Amino acid sequence: MFYFNRVILAGTVSAPVEVRYTTNGEVVLWFTLKVRSGIKHRKQEMEQEPEIEVMAFGVENEKVAKAIMKGHNVFVEGSLEERVIKMELGVKKALTVVAQKIALLKGGEA
Repeated sequence: MFYFNRVILAGTVSAPVEVRYTTNGEVVLWFTLKVRSGIKHRKQEMEQEPEIEVMAFGVENEKVAKAIMKGHNVFVEGSLEERVIKMELGVKKALTVVAQKIALLKGGEA
């Protein structure tokens, strides 16, 4: 069996970028990326703009957090990871992109 977990996205940052820290002091960058996808369903074009959570680890991401803001166009390359979130009413699962590369695209804001 062969598995391949690679994600490449380009989109617009749709919320302010957050910088968090793990208990051992590692930097974690969080933001939401809005991507546009046009699909055809029964000969009718449907425009969708899903919002995808992106996280990245490492000290270099503090500089990235200062460079990108809500409305900026960015390129993200990474992999998918399932997160389990414990809530009062049970457990929620969510897919998140864990980024290895983040780059601000020319053109700045959408």
